Amino acid sequence: MITRDPILEVCLTVDVRWKEDAYCAGIGDWIFFPEKGQKNDLAKLLCTLCPVRPECLDYAVELNNTYGVFGRTTPRDRREIRMGRRDRKEFL
Repeated sequence: MITRDPILEVCLTVDVRWKEDAYCAGIGDWIFFPEKGQKNDLAKLLCTLCPVRPECLDYAVELNNTYGVFGRTTPRDRREIRMGRRDRKEFL
């Protein structure tokens, strides 16, 4: 019997064409995935200016992404959005 990975299923159905227009395309991952204790101000600044910030945020929340800066949010921000403690609109 073949078992399906639910995370893989979601990943395969999510439309990521928006990534082509993202300001982070082609920029080093180190900016968006800082090591523990490093600041993420530069990543958040780039996200603030990005035209696909809403799509990026939706992607990270939907996939329960627990690392890096996406849509100007940190993993803690996204966790609070999922738990209903913060409004997604606050980051748009």
